[in-house]
Amino acid sequence: MATRFEQLQRRLLYGELISAPLPPLARLAGALIAFECITTAHDVVEALQALADRYAFDDKVSVDWLAHCGRQDSRQLHGFVLHLIADTPTLITEAEARAGLEAFGQWAAFGTPAVESVLVAAQCWAFTVLPPALYAHVTRDAALTALPRSAKARKHTGLALSLPVAGGQEADMANVLNRFHLAETARGTPWLVSELEQIATRQESRNATHAQRRAKLMACRALSVELPHADALSALMLGWVINLLQTGGVRGKPLRPNTLRNYTHRTLRALHTHLAHRDLLTMSRNDFEAVYNEIARETTPKQMLIALSALRSWHSFLQKWLQLPYARIHSDDIEPALPAANIIWPHEKLRISQWLRSASESRLNTMLSVACAIAFSCRIRISELLHLQMRAICTPESSKSGAVSEIEIHISPRLRDPQQKSESARRVVTVDDAAAIETIVRWKAQRSFERALPNDLLFGDPITGNVCQPGALTVGLNQLLKAATGDPDVSFHTLGHTWVSDAMAEALLDSAEAKGRSIDLNPLDSVSVAAGHRTATTTLRVYTHCYEPAIHTLLDRAFSRISISSVEGARWAGVSASALRKRASLHHTPLKDEIWSAIRLRSSATTHAALPSAAAHADLCEPLTPGWLSAAHSQRSIADLLHILRDLAQGMGLNEIASRHDTPISCLHDIVRHAYEIVVAPTHRGPMSKTLRPEYCADALCKYLAQQLTGPCFRAALQTKYDGLTAWLARNQQDETLHRLIDAWLTTQAGRFLDLKHFPSANELLDLLHRVGTPADHLALVCAAGRPRSHARAPLQEGEQPTAAPRDWGRDKYSEQLSLAFKRVFSAAPNRIVVQPRRGRPAHYLVWSSTPVSIGLEPPSARCSLRGFHAWMLALSVWLALRTANNGRAAP
Repeated sequence: MATRFEQLQRRLLYGELISAPLPPLARLAGALIAFECITTAHDVVEALQALADRYAFDDKVSVDWLAHCGRQDSRQLHGFVLHLIADTPTLITEAEARAGLEAFGQWAAFGTPAVESVLVAAQCWAFTVLPPALYAHVTRDAALTALPRSAKARKHTGLALSLPVAGGQEADMANVLNRFHLAETARGTPWLVSELEQIATRQESRNATHAQRRAKLMACRALSVELPHADALSALMLGWVINLLQTGGVRGKPLRPNTLRNYTHRTLRALHTHLAHRDLLTMSRNDFEAVYNEIARETTPKQMLIALSALRSWHSFLQKWLQLPYARIHSDDIEPALPAANIIWPHEKLRISQWLRSASESRLNTMLSVACAIAFSCRIRISELLHLQMRAICTPESSKSGAVSEIEIHISPRLRDPQQKSESARRVVTVDDAAAIETIVRWKAQRSFERALPNDLLFGDPITGNVCQPGALTVGLNQLLKAATGDPDVSFHTLGHTWVSDAMAEALLDSAEAKGRSIDLNPLDSVSVAAGHRTATTTLRVYTHCYEPAIHTLLDRAFSRISISSVEGARWAGVSASALRKRASLHHTPLKDEIWSAIRLRSSATTHAALPSAAAHADLCEPLTPGWLSAAHSQRSIADLLHILRDLAQGMGLNEIASRHDTPISCLHDIVRHAYEIVVAPTHRGPMSKTLRPEYCADALCKYLAQQLTGPCFRAALQTKYDGLTAWLARNQQDETLHRLIDAWLTTQAGRFLDLKHFPSANELLDLLHRVGTPADHLALVCAAGRPRSHARAPLQEGEQPTAAPRDWGRDKYSEQLSLAFKRVFSAAPNRIVVQPRRGRPAHYLVWSSTPVSIGLEPPSARCSLRGFHAWMLALSVWLALRTANNGRAAP
């Protein structure tokens, strides 16, 4: 059959198709079968109708149509087909296309039935010239998916699409993803689920539908403040509800309030019950389908459709933000979703790289540059990228002495690493781009300078060791890709499709050359292994979208083996036979090669200037640089300053601290100077210079902070008894009483004590402890009464008479005044403790214990240490000083 089909091709090339008494559509149908390798009746009919919408792309004439399975297919047309298109009508109906196909089948006379016989012969010939992957595609045994015309329009013009992108969603998802990735465990009480159900079921009958959605969205955003107290799964559910309110369901239509109520009421608690003890990132498609089927069985038949629709929306949300595998929800009338065909073009990658190079210096922007350098050079999932370790970046031994030409990235090389999506995900990928290598190596050197160990995360936080800003990093990558392409459906996952499509374009040609020969490794399997897929089927059917050039090239090779005369070649090339012979003589090439070169030139889009381009009907615009890339450094938070002072107390250098905390060195100098002026300068002896070097201030401050007994303890600042203070400071950074609080702290600070000798300052501190939620039974007022022990042990001098200690020193007028102030603030009587006076101990001081204080007994010093409180107050003092200085600069 293949030999007979080759004979048919020769007959067509020799002009029998043109001279035969056939209608124009029959000639065109024959050309599509013989020269474009379209081998099914449905595809021939659809391609005939799509010829009216042909367009120019990549200097070729292309045509797109939908296959019977719903996937989009495409071809780069040869000159043989383009030569015959001029004689065909502009618009072709399905009936006319089928009639033309039937007429060609009758003329070819391969047997009965006529059409099926010639198509079977075409498939047999395709088997001899195409690799198995492309043969399965043209016969529709395993169809691939071509790129949409909108993606080609972006490459043709270098512009971005002008499509609306939902605003505000990325900022919400950054908080949600931060909580999901940084949560120590996915388990927890579903209190957030109850809050979401209450928001969804809240009735606001007087408001319009859009007003109700806005009110519910604001209520959900208010819950984002409580995310640190929620489990990871509940945080994801909050993100899903926000996504429903902003973008609607799977089809993108806004949901009515009743629909949102039904979605959450049917699925939230059931999902939390079944998934709370599971790791979503390692669950397979079968695992998800088993959970969803179990939830569906627990639902009444009346509510089955609503529950299935909600589950489908939930899993679509997981696919978008966590890149989880597709799962078919239990429903017989719903077909599996087709893979989204899209890629990022090289000029768009270059655009993103230029944006990041010109962005403001910040740790997040630097991590975005490194993440793009890795993701542009290999196929890596977002979960794999976030959990890369320092030792995963390896330089070959031969390159360590000189310039690095390539680096290897080991993705989960050992079993004790975090569990991957599948066993095939454990792999080694190679990066050979010089610019990417420079970016990655420089970042690894910076992490080493920050004292990161080989087992630490490449994108780790120097303070906590966890992933640094995982939500902001994930959302930032998605925002960059959306801004560069203008396509709201583009995400980080699209980079995987890009790398696989580029690699497969070369592998398909290599596999065609290796066909019929014994090889050690199939080129398609090499790409599949590098992509982390279990089989090449997934790599081909889901991720490969740029296969048309391979088909076009392989068909050209097959046609060039057919010998035709200069007269017949002149008919297809559009030039005279003598001109072809002169070209062959001038170029010193065989006449056969010159003929086929001229025929290929005939298929170029430059010879069909009247054709519309791929961007003819696309709405395009010039992409704009995201504004957040050039945003200035935000003011350090109080917690950030606490960690900076902690590193300073540990003796770290200023450059190292600046790198660890993503702080400009000039800002760090201001922090050191203000801290020095607050705690060191008041005790400085001798003349002070008006201008002190930052190194001198840092050295003096380091000595003060390192004092074991009287200095602040930054490790103790993380004790649970300060949780209320931490939360209050985060919520009340604009409170005007903060300056009075710092004045009170500076007045009462006496080493490791809080001296209550100044009543207004003592009253201010008691008011603060009440506002932050400190229990009254964790506090005590201590009064030192009696003779100090050191005095009692001193011998009496000659003529000196022993004196009795004053009675009831703890019940003097000032002590009663402190007791009344405590009772007024806490509405409870204070626990008063009388102790023996000691040298260095104030007469009246406050005890703050991590556990309830026993009546009349002073708790152990470890429980009532206030060095952590002093650390927080010092950080707050520096923060206020920086804010005052910044406001003073901005005032003019």
